[in-house]
Amino acid sequence: MSTDIPPDVREEVDRMRQALRATVRNSRLSDEEVEESLGLRAGFLNVVFSGKDELRVAHVFGILKAIGCEPRAFFCELQRGRGQAGEPDAA
Repeated sequence: MSTDIPPDVREEVDRMRQALRATVRNSRLSDEEVEESLGLRAGFLNVVFSGKDELRVAHVFGILKAIGCEPRAFFCELQRGRGQAGEPDAA
């Protein structure tokens, strides 16, 4: 991972990572189902959620789309600092 990211920004990225993990858990889809729908290798979400790989904007939007969560809902909840972001849409 990159070490040139300021500590305060790193904290925000980690908070987003944890909120995204919680949102996936709340979606009732398994990590494997999300990975498959995005064409990702098995175990990818575990690597990203554990912080072993960088969380990229494309990952965030792809994961949110795969679980049916509106990005706006996720980011609004994240901004409120609740740590657990938007529920999936009722499809």
